[in-house]
Amino acid sequence: MSAIIVSRLLALTPRSVLRRRVERARILLRQGDLNTSEVAELTGFAHQSHLAHWMRREIGQTPRDLRRAQPPK
Repeated sequence: MSAIIVSRLLALTPRSVLRRRVERARILLRQGDLNTSEVAELTGFAHQSHLAHWMRREIGQTPRDLRRAQPPK
């Protein structure tokens, strides 16, 4: 489903839908159970590179940056 359709259904702007997807991806990446490709797929990004681009743009960190900042399990 396109971001515009989702945003209309939820009464949100396309940008706020994107921010929610990025935030969900951040949470999933911090949990550490899924790889970046899986997180990208679950949060609606076509490729992990798209996820990395939007994470860098929205929160200033790539998935790699986020994982490196976490202490090992």
